[in-house]
Amino acid sequence: MVYFDLASGDTHLLSDVAAHLVRLLQTKPLSLEELVASFDEGTVEETADALRSVLDELVALNILEPA
Repeated sequence: MVYFDLASGDTHLLSDVAAHLVRLLQTKPLSLEELVASFDEGTVEETADALRSVLDELVALNILEPA
C-alpha cells in the first residue's frame, strides 16, 4: 500500500502488516489486544511485540496518532 500524507506531502510504501493496521484503525480505535486478535500468526506475545514495533513506526511517520 502506498500512503500519501496530504499535510506533509510525504509518500510512504507500507508493508502488508502496516497497511492492515492503518485500515483497521481508520474505522475505530482498537486496543493492542484487539489488533493482535486480527492476526493469525505466531504467539500472542510475539504478535504483540511485532505490532507494537510497527505501530511505533507509524506514529513516528505521523501516519497514526498515539492514544
